Amino acid sequence: MIEQVFGNSDFKLMSYIIREKNTDEELAYIKSESERINSTEFYEVVKEHELVSTVCSKLKKKVGIELGEPWKSETEETRRRLSFLFAQVEKIGEDMAANNIQLILLKNGGIAIDIMDDLAECPMGDIDMLCRKSDFMKAHEIILKHGFQFKFRSIYEFENLDEAFADGSTEYSIPDGDELAWVELAWRPVAGRWIRKDKEPDADQLVADSHVAAHSCCRVLSNEDNLLQVSIHTAKHSYVRAPGYRLHLDVDRIVSNKKIDWDKFIAKVNRVGSRTAVYFSLFFAKEILGTKVPDEVLEVLKPSECKRKRIMNMLLKANLMHPHGRKFSKLGFLRFQTSLYDTFGDFLAVLFPPMEQLRAKYRFKSTIKAPYYWLFYVLDMVGIRKSK
Repeated sequence: MIEQVFGNSDFKLMSYIIREKNTDEELAYIKSESERINSTEFYEVVKEHELVSTVCSKLKKKVGIELGEPWKSETEETRRRLSFLFAQVEKIGEDMAANNIQLILLKNGGIAIDIMDDLAECPMGDIDMLCRKSDFMKAHEIILKHGFQFKFRSIYEFENLDEAFADGSTEYSIPDGDELAWVELAWRPVAGRWIRKDKEPDADQLVADSHVAAHSCCRVLSNEDNLLQVSIHTAKHSYVRAPGYRLHLDVDRIVSNKKIDWDKFIAKVNRVGSRTAVYFSLFFAKEILGTKVPDEVLEVLKPSECKRKRIMNMLLKANLMHPHGRKFSKLGFLRFQTSLYDTFGDFLAVLFPPMEQLRAKYRFKSTIKAPYYWLFYVLDMVGIRKSK
């Protein structure tokens, strides 16, 4: 896969531009290819991976190349849109702090306020926020007070606060011109269809270990927790799904700009039972973006050679080069995600959740109905869901 990617000169050039750290040879390569940067073909590759504003900003900063249209207008709009959204979140964060609620921005949001100096380099569709479970309802009230509406984007979700709270997260929108800007509030930091609930990191402990961001009143996870969280998030996107290359930038930015206690990080990975999933997140960042992940860390996390080859073959068929195309069949997706579990026991624990977990999710009382709702649960896991 890696040889396939770098056999394409456009992908090689894009990778050199967007990565956090460059060698002198890489910068020289970027300059030597400056004429091709303005080509329609290169623009289309970058746009497919939703990296127009990142490339535009990085080029000016790294080698002094200023791009014209359509790069400039898209970059300015991304910067404007994110400036608006982060300004709203900053007001929410200040209000929550006044109410003794510690608000953490996750993933791209946390990276943007703690590492980046230009929001245009960190495009995102929304901002994910985390608070303690005990603070969730008060935090919900504060978000509404600042003009946001409790509303899910997905047609599969209902605006029932009790159900959303039981499931771990809510979504909100606020008008931004003719569009809507979105935030998500959660008390489950890595909630998802494929996360074993009894191994999820404790949100209260994550909040306690967090720190105030460099450019905000809001907080971000500790370096090790942040790296683990974005690694799991990349795995949830199957490494190759939209937004493509942009997925791997999260790992690169944290490792390149923060000091990681790798022993502590490995201990956290083992605690949540995600060695295989995290291994591939770190591996792709290292191979595609030159991220300085120690070889010994990859060696500790690496699955068996047979399992590694099986997963790599599935990813080759899923086509890293085109993130918005068809990736997996329903059966293929199930097979791929099953392969990411460290043990078969972990898979069974997710496939057959405790009765109280099913009840909390689907709010049924009679045990007789459990098989019926378990079937809904399984269909949801493989992406076959019932709309409102």
